[in-house]
Amino acid sequence: TEDKARRERDFPGARASSLRGGEHPRHPREHDSCAFPGEPGNPGNPGLPGVQGIQGEPGLPGNPGLPGVQGPQGPQGPVGPTSPASIVLSENCFTDGEEHSIEVAGSGFAANQVVFGEIVTGGDTIAVVGGTSNDSGAFNITSTLDLESLAALTPGAYSLYVRDVEENRATAPIVVAGGKC
Repeated sequence: TEDKARRERDFPGARASSLRGGEHPRHPREHDSCAFPGEPGNPGNPGLPGVQGIQGEPGLPGNPGLPGVQGPQGPQGPVGPTSPASIVLSENCFTDGEEHSIEVAGSGFAANQVVFGEIVTGGDTIAVVGGTSNDSGAFNITSTLDLESLAALTPGAYSLYVRDVEENRATAPIVVAGGKC
């Protein structure tokens, strides 16, 4: 009866008829081992992944970066091409046997160089104008053309060639007329 009283005290509500001596009400025949914890069990399988969450709001744009350092100055480039040399005459028709003033303007020649003009006849070359070009290779020269003393210029068409020391050249036609132009 001592066992019975102890069982009633330790296990209230348990029926005495269902227990045999020394049995634990929840673990029959294992009562002696209940005083120590058992071995841990194996871990369970991982659970299923959860549902994806709602997309968050986009963040604000970042600040612009600082400007870069200015690079070094590059080397000076080659001299660009010059436009072809050209000349314009104040007039291109001259009366034979008279003295005339001739104005020649030009551009596209070498800068600050001597320029000279000559009339080429069948076999002779007659110098008629000379001067110096400016910083941009342009010039405006006025000269006297004395057709009375220039026997090589008979009535007809000729070319006035103007060139500089760098061999830039331009031409314009001139006409020597036997009568009035």
